[in-house]
Amino acid sequence: MTEQITVIDTLVVGAGQAGVAMSEHLTRLDIPHLVLEKQGIAQAWRTGRWDSLVANGPAWHDRFPGMAFANCAADGFVAKEQIADYFEAYAQSFGAPIRTGVEVFSAERLSGRPGFRIETSQGVIESAANCRRDRAFPTSGDPGHCTDDSGDKANPFRALCQPTAVG
Repeated sequence: MTEQITVIDTLVVGAGQAGVAMSEHLTRLDIPHLVLEKQGIAQAWRTGRWDSLVANGPAWHDRFPGMAFANCAADGFVAKEQIADYFEAYAQSFGAPIRTGVEVFSAERLSGRPGFRIETSQGVIESAANCRRDRAFPTSGDPGHCTDDSGDKANPFRALCQPTAVG
């Protein structure tokens, strides 16, 4: 049986802020591409961030070109759920070619010719360019001191704040 291979100019791995921005630029430049996301668009913002997280700058500063944050003053700081919704809306606004529910297992240079072979949960993709755009800080900066990835716990102090039974 012949292996089915999808061929694309550029593959972007991850549909968070950087992946969506990369897709917008590639779309504007008419470069054929595909974005793969293991979960949903900006899912790490929904489930892998502190409950109280807000954008690191005011809304006027942290937006994509041409699209303001809905229901947020220009000088306001946007909550993580709004950020995730915003990334999703932005991707929809230009028809980003995003496939969700696709896990990338490996990426290797092709032998004897330019490009990459990417093994995914939905088959093999070959691309001329491969952009990995997932999670800015996937591991702790100081593993000797902080061993937990903050993405593992939305609120590690939640257990400390739970009411205890008085008996």
